[in-house]
Amino acid sequence: GGLRQLFGTALTLWPGAVLPTAQITNLVNSSITANGLAADLSGLTSLNGSVLTVAEGTINVSNVTSIDGASFYVSGGATIDLPGVRQCDEPDQGNFTFTWQASGAGSVLRLASLTNVVGNGAYNGDLKIQALAGGQVKLPQVVAMNTGYDGQNSSYWRAIQILADGTSSVIDLSSLSGFVNEKPGSSLTAQNGGTILLNDQAFLL
Repeated sequence: GGLRQLFGTALTLWPGAVLPTAQITNLVNSSITANGLAADLSGLTSLNGSVLTVAEGTINVSNVTSIDGASFYVSGGATIDLPGVRQCDEPDQGNFTFTWQASGAGSVLRLASLTNVVGNGAYNGDLKIQALAGGQVKLPQVVAMNTGYDGQNSSYWRAIQILADGTSSVIDLSSLSGFVNEKPGSSLTAQNGGTILLNDQAFLL
C-alpha cells in the first residue's frame, strides 16, 4: 500500500516535512521541489515529463534510469546526481523548452553515465543546458548529441543550447565526439568566466 505513483502532481517539500517519499517509484508529468532538506526519492526509477527542483539540501534519486522530457533546476549549493541514466530522448513538443540547469556556487547537476542525448525535434523545440553563476553541469560520458527532427514544419529551428555563464561555471562535455544539428538554432556559449569542456576530437554538424 501507500503512495507509489504521481501523475500530474506538484509536490513541494520544506524543512520539517514528514512524507514517506522513498516509496514513490514513478513520477510522470509532475514536479517535485525540495527546499533545504534531505529528500529521499531512492525508490524512484522514472522522471519522465517531470520537473525536479532542488534548492539547498540534498536529494536521493540514485535509482532513476529514465528522464525523457524531464527538466532539472539545482541551486543553493545542492546536487542532483543521476548515476543510473544512460540516455535521454526528449519528446517532440512544439514551442517547448526542456532545461537542465545548475545555478550558484557549489550547485551540481551530474549525469555521470549518460552517453547519448537527443533533443526536442518538434518545431521551435529546445533543450537548454545551463551552468550559471558558478554552477556545474557534469556530463563527462556524453559522446553524441543530436537536436532531433520530427520531419514536420521544416522551416522552424530545433536546438540544443549550451551555456556556461559566470566565473567557475562549468559544463563538462569532455567525451563529446559528435553534435548533430538537424536544423539551425543550436549554440555553445561560454561567457563571463564560464567554461565548456570539450573533447579535442569533437565535431559539429
